[in-house]
Amino acid sequence: SKMSQAEAQQSLQKLLSGATSRNITLVDPESEQQWQYSPADLGISYDLQRTVQSAYEVGRSGGPLGALRERFQAWYYGHELAPVIVFDEGKLEQALHDVAANTNRPARDAGLTQVSGRFQYTPGQVGRRLDMSDLKERLIQPVMNFRNARVELLTHELEPNVLDDPQVA
Repeated sequence: SKMSQAEAQQSLQKLLSGATSRNITLVDPESEQQWQYSPADLGISYDLQRTVQSAYEVGRSGGPLGALRERFQAWYYGHELAPVIVFDEGKLEQALHDVAANTNRPARDAGLTQVSGRFQYTPGQVGRRLDMSDLKERLIQPVMNFRNARVELLTHELEPNVLDDPQVA
């Protein structure tokens, strides 16, 4: 309000400087292993210029009556705008890939193998896979609220074809 776009951008820069230093902790609920990232480590940044432009356009678009009504409502009630957030997909994918490498486990079928004339039983193992799309969605909220976050990872079990020894026998 009553700021030039450059002044508004400087004001937002000061406000968001603390937000970029927040920690996002990813937690594997099964192993309790944790990974800490800053928003920048995950490829998340704020586009100040586009955020200021969105604020500047309040009450300046549409017809004259609509613009006047929007200006009055913004003045009287306020107008809440979310910051424009930019995700660097490559950086985000790399960070999440590192987490997935530590959490993913392939399913393994139970089986019998012959080693030096003797049979050896290998038990089956249930696998697990990190749900990357769920994690990406749940990262948005803490970043938009400018706060530290603890996000538990959602994993899906992968059943092997042969799990127990009665089937192997």
